[in-house]
Amino acid sequence: MDNLKSKTTELVAALTRRVGEIMGNSSELGVLQDGRVETELLHKARMRIAVQLRQCLESPADNSTFNDGSISEYEITRAALTIAHAMVNPINIDWDVDRYADKVKLSPPNLDGLPSAETDRLKKFFPEVVLGKISVPTTVIDRHGKILVVYLPNILTPSRLEHVNHITVGLRDTLLKSLKNKNTWRDEGYMVPDGGGEFGAGRITVVPAYFMQRQERLMDPLVTSESYRSKKVQQWMAALTTSEVLWNAITAVVAPDLFQAGISAFCEVIKEVRRPKKKPAPVESWPSIFSGLEIIANRVTFSHRDAGGSPSLLDLLVSLGRNHHATLALEDLKAELDYSPGTMVYISGRVLEHSVGPWLNGESPPAPSLPQPSTLEWQVLPVYYSTGPWIYHTSWPWWTSLPQFVVAVQPLTLVRSGAMEDVFGHGEGDTIYDTQLGLSNLVIVHSTGVYLHRVSWSRLFPASITRPQSAFTFDVLDHFLIDALECKTSAMSFYQKLRRFTNNAFPHKISDRYRELMRVSRIWRDLMNRIRFGFGHETDRSPAPGDLALYCPACPQPGINLPSSWKNSYDDWLVMQRYVVDGNFTAQHMKMKTPEDDVSLADGKGYMVTEEPYEAHITESIEKNEASCHISNHRAVNAANVQRSNLRATGVGATACARHGCFVPHSVVDFQKGERQMNMDYSICNALKYPSENIGSALIIYDVACQWSVNFHDRVDQSYHLSLPQSIKILPAIGKFHLSAHKLPCFARYSLNFITGAGHIDGEILETLWAPFNKISPTARSMTLSHRKEVLDDHMRDSNWKKLVAIGKCLYFQNYHQAVQGVNHTQGPYEELTNSLNSNDVQKWKKQAELAALDRGELLDIYQLKMDKAPTMAEIRLRLTENELSSHGRTGAISWLIESINIENTQDTLRSSIRQQSENPTASQRIIIEEKRQKLLSRIHKFHETAMVITNGMELEGRERLQHDDPELCLGEAEGLIFSGIDDIEEDGNLDLGDDADSRPEQEELELRKGQANDSLEKLCQALGDRSVIFQEKLHSNKSVHHQGTRSTKELRKITLAINKHAREYRRSRAAMQRLGADSDTLASYQVLKAEDLTVSKEVTEENRHGQGSDRLAWFWRINSAEDSQKSEWMNEFYRVNWLKAKARYDRWSEELKLVQHEMCWTVQWFQNQESEWRARADKSIKNGHRAYAEKQASMWAEFAAEGIKSFEGKWSIIS
Repeated sequence: MDNLKSKTTELVAALTRRVGEIMGNSSELGVLQDGRVETELLHKARMRIAVQLRQCLESPADNSTFNDGSISEYEITRAALTIAHAMVNPINIDWDVDRYADKVKLSPPNLDGLPSAETDRLKKFFPEVVLGKISVPTTVIDRHGKILVVYLPNILTPSRLEHVNHITVGLRDTLLKSLKNKNTWRDEGYMVPDGGGEFGAGRITVVPAYFMQRQERLMDPLVTSESYRSKKVQQWMAALTTSEVLWNAITAVVAPDLFQAGISAFCEVIKEVRRPKKKPAPVESWPSIFSGLEIIANRVTFSHRDAGGSPSLLDLLVSLGRNHHATLALEDLKAELDYSPGTMVYISGRVLEHSVGPWLNGESPPAPSLPQPSTLEWQVLPVYYSTGPWIYHTSWPWWTSLPQFVVAVQPLTLVRSGAMEDVFGHGEGDTIYDTQLGLSNLVIVHSTGVYLHRVSWSRLFPASITRPQSAFTFDVLDHFLIDALECKTSAMSFYQKLRRFTNNAFPHKISDRYRELMRVSRIWRDLMNRIRFGFGHETDRSPAPGDLALYCPACPQPGINLPSSWKNSYDDWLVMQRYVVDGNFTAQHMKMKTPEDDVSLADGKGYMVTEEPYEAHITESIEKNEASCHISNHRAVNAANVQRSNLRATGVGATACARHGCFVPHSVVDFQKGERQMNMDYSICNALKYPSENIGSALIIYDVACQWSVNFHDRVDQSYHLSLPQSIKILPAIGKFHLSAHKLPCFARYSLNFITGAGHIDGEILETLWAPFNKISPTARSMTLSHRKEVLDDHMRDSNWKKLVAIGKCLYFQNYHQAVQGVNHTQGPYEELTNSLNSNDVQKWKKQAELAALDRGELLDIYQLKMDKAPTMAEIRLRLTENELSSHGRTGAISWLIESINIENTQDTLRSSIRQQSENPTASQRIIIEEKRQKLLSRIHKFHETAMVITNGMELEGRERLQHDDPELCLGEAEGLIFSGIDDIEEDGNLDLGDDADSRPEQEELELRKGQANDSLEKLCQALGDRSVIFQEKLHSNKSVHHQGTRSTKELRKITLAINKHAREYRRSRAAMQRLGADSDTLASYQVLKAEDLTVSKEVTEENRHGQGSDRLAWFWRINSAEDSQKSEWMNEFYRVNWLKAKARYDRWSEELKLVQHEMCWTVQWFQNQESEWRARADKSIKNGHRAYAEKQASMWAEFAAEGIKSFEGKWSIIS
């Protein structure tokens, strides 16, 4: 055992030294400089090493130097060149391997040879990778530098390969015997050559120590596999020892963490494995650092993933045999690796789906298909010992995607900062000797922990300029910014995480660099922003206001994504600016104790406005309170008079594009005392000046636009700090959700449904942006002013970036398809209604709509009904009473019929009262019910007495029945309670008259039932509106600081009972109409009332309801009296308003479709404009680094543009 370790150690040292010599060639072609890889030299190094490797493969030295008991210099050189070539030939995959592994669902492979459907499912979450055929040494790594594949073709010399083949022939019979076992899919797919072939076919698994099935607890014993106790296998293992030493050394260089894990685990395994008395296996002589070997001969391996293990543990596959040309397919990477004899492949088998299909040449299979050669695949598994969580992150040993820092020339072990006194013998800081050598003792904060190193400066960000004692790697700064943006992690939480990474038991012993992290991260953020926006290349100019901010690529911007002839090519409404304005009261800011110490890095360069001119505007402006407000209890108005002494800012106000939700640069302001017009005026004016050259109109959507817009132009004219683009026309509007809270006069004048060019937007998109924004507000609340503005800028920039990345899918998969569907759904009803109406009326209404769209104001009131509501029951009763004597000479019939309807209502009230009683009512409660019952019975007896007089001479057939209320209309009442004696109360019903009788009473009752239905529906609408208001203003607001009372639930229940009562009354009236023989037109007007019609959530009463884009309110909100004909003045008005709204819905959807088609073109042109700017920077760059970064950025924008062109092809409108 000790001899084996010694040989392995010597070979690892020799192989590592040889790889270092190859990589660190002293000429300019060397890629390894001072212990790190110079990534910019990879191409030259790859060409040099490829030539050396080809010369080595063609060298005849192998035959003269091979000895099966030792490793020759030629074998070391050949292995070192192959490994070095793989190092300088990396392929980066834009995945996070751990996240990819989490998404993978393991399942048995398809025995038909096809890949599983899992790979296609994963494309939804991760970018597709297509690597194609690979035949040269290569390494595949993820975005963090973690290894997925290390491909080492022809790394074994022909002599070494022949030696292993020769000793493996002795296992032929054992392999053939294994074919009898058919336990799993791994025992399928074998292609046995005629006569068994040279190697036979089958599978042998050799494991020195493993848990038996169903005995996998820590207390269970480890046992040796049965195959390892075979003499033949033991002899084969002994003959393989030298080759295993070579493969262990290769593993040590390729995956050093995995190598060390294997050694450590095996030292523990050997102590605990149970050794049987009969046929004990020589566990101590196990030559491999892996936990098991699997010999597979002549098998087509189905596409599969390996269960168990970790994404960072690698399997080692070794291809043996003779003369075959197999292919190792990696379905996730769409890669095909040449799997010829002598090839070694390290693969993350838990993550990547892999297979070995039919191959060419060699022994022939018994089946008439592609010839199957004699192949021997050796699959070894990574070591993991079950006494603890053995998860080793195997990263590339020489570099990651971005080299972070260089350890000093003096070789020091990485030491945790908690033990620095023991290592260095002194505290933090530099010694004179170290300074003279150019070395520094620094606390280095990295993404994996906090360390103390003696380093020479390179790729470290110092915490201070003079005599720094701390430094941050680029990696940890990038990690912090991403964590803050994506996870909303505070600096304190992030640094505490690093301390726990370093020493989870005693994190307080780790150096506290929290304040340094705060300072350095601000500088790093500012530097990254300046680089990304081109100021690293254009050093001769400084960023102007808003220059360090992204904006929406789909909004029209002259000089950026509009052609030079856009004024003549587009309708005015197409290129209109569309902004939504809103305030956020969560983004507060506390007053600073020492504001004079605050230092700003990018004041006004992002989305927050420049502080000094904004403060001057606020100081000089005078807020004028409006005399009246058209809204009911609006939060923005209530908060206008709120001020807290400890706050510098009570919130922020922002302007964003209304269609895509991108914050407008240099337009976000702080509130000093709630949301005042002076604040929002400044934000809106700045937004209107952002690239808006000669755009003639702007749609401003604001919750209180009805107040804000009245004197907006006057306030701009009176302010020195406010200005507007020349001749711009402002179109104020209110978001659809907030408009429902306004009073009716605001509806037609500020609804987005009636604004030409608005398209189909709700005007509430800014509300959705506040949700993630609010998560960082508590953290930013106590920051300095400048730091807070930088943090808010960063999150708004990130929000816009996410919008930009997803803009293509949003426009095509969401907006375009919705617009097409909207046009199809509204065009038909609009055209059908138009064709059914008088053409002269339609032309008149169309001219009214065009004039209202042009001049707006009071002209927009055409969208509101101007007639009185349907006649009430009182009006009908008065008319019938006046005419009853002249009709049939009998008086009192109308009063008698009215009394019958009133008795019905009283009966309903009594039933409701009984349902609300408890199961065991008190005596007093029973008395009250009994008294009501007696009074009702008395009225019923009197009613029947009167009936004898009224119906004298008519044949009557009474219908006595018991009324049963619908349980759905008894919400809020106790169900199933029956008070004794209630069944005895007769239910009044209508009367059936004989065929020859006077039918006048029947017609009179029918008219009264119509009036009853109209009354109940009017009351029902009012009650539903009341319930909506109670819910929105009281119950919903109880969750915030704007508390309105504690009786809201009781009020809501009371209103619900009223709604149920009116609904039951309407159902009774409609049922009576049916029994009275009402015609089909009457029943069509008075439709069946369903329980779902009684829900009002977002829609509110009358004209200003939310949701008119689809008009889904219940039918009874538009009920008309059945006595009116279509030619009546009432019906004409009714159809006029409905036609205007149908036209408006169709127009808005048509505009939406046209807008989306143009936005596709504008988006691509915006990307192409970005590409051209970076191409120009690359052409002007002198330094290689500047040129490379510019080319990288240009390629990124070019890819965005290409994807847009591909997605939008055939859908967009192109105007050049």
